[in-house]
Amino acid sequence: MLGYGFVYAFEDRRTKVFRGITRTGTMTISESDRRDLFNNLEVTLGGSAADTLMQLLPYQPADQLVTRVDMHAQTALLHGEMAELRADLTSEMAELRSDLTGEMAQLRTDVLGDMTQLRSDVLGDMTQLRSDVLGDMAELRSDVVGHMADLRADLTGDMAQLRSEVRGDMAQLRTDLTGDMAQLRSDVVGEVADLKVWVQRWVSGAAAVNLVALITALAT
Repeated sequence: MLGYGFVYAFEDRRTKVFRGITRTGTMTISESDRRDLFNNLEVTLGGSAADTLMQLLPYQPADQLVTRVDMHAQTALLHGEMAELRADLTSEMAELRSDLTGEMAQLRTDVLGDMTQLRSDVLGDMTQLRSDVLGDMAELRSDVVGHMADLRADLTGDMAQLRSEVRGDMAQLRTDLTGDMAQLRSDVVGEVADLKVWVQRWVSGAAAVNLVALITALAT
């Protein structure tokens, strides 16, 4: 800002009117001063232009207007607040990063612990399962061996019984065959004897016929 502040200057053909700011930066304008300014502007610019220009001029007192000093002070304040906010954010982010790092480390430790426990549990379960399977297989083998022994004993007994029955049947068959063969032999011998008698009779009758025929032939 300039050393003497802003200077408002309005000039007409007869006089010059200056309203300014003192070195302290305090501006004092009363309603009477604004009325005088409007009257001079109305004479110089005309009523419509003077009314337009007065509407564009601020109505607030000078102590309520923002100066460059206020702007710089506000800017410095904002820079300070932003720097403080940046520092707070940086600190909070660092703290958050530290917390996240700690939590991730704790999570990694927990996960590794859980995986180790899970591996141990799985190995234990697999060992128990292997033991159970081996026990079941041994029991199954024992049962199969026992059933095979029982089956072998049953088959041996059945085969012995069958052998005994077959031998009995064969002895009975031999006895029956022997009796039948003896009866057949007896029947054959009787038939042969009867045939022999019949043949002898036939031979004797044929010889007699032949002798009669021979004598008849010699007589003629």
